[in-house]
Amino acid sequence: MKSPKVIHKLLGSANSELESLITRARQREHYNSSLQAHLPPPLDQHCVLMDIQANTLIVGVDKAAWGTKLRLLSNAIVATLRQQFPEFASLEHITVQVIVPAPVSPPLAPQPMPPLSAENAALLQALAGSVENLPLRAALLRLAAHTK
Repeated sequence: MKSPKVIHKLLGSANSELESLITRARQREHYNSSLQAHLPPPLDQHCVLMDIQANTLIVGVDKAAWGTKLRLLSNAIVATLRQQFPEFASLEHITVQVIVPAPVSPPLAPQPMPPLSAENAALLQALAGSVENLPLRAALLRLAAHTK
């Protein structure tokens, strides 16, 4: 069996997978902030950096109309980002993807409780008779009252 490791050694090492994941997440957040800072309002509220692949920024938008506006401004945004940030020096394109929210199913209507069989009602009443906790006893008796 492996011996346990101290958590600060796992999290603190510069080579850990977690550390590289945290570094990439911080870098992505920095890039996202940089992108949003160069988008005009209200477009900045509808765009999020999803990925960077080679020389392309992949940006998600919440509606197709915002994607169209972003596409119209993409050449100017690319030029601005290239000029102001060395990490975007090789940037050539912005690809836009509309993020479709997951469908939300409507809440289910409450279903009436099916009636208990007489046998189950008798078991609940017997159980309620042996319980000293008064609120629990009352609840068991209310359940037992739902018989066929």
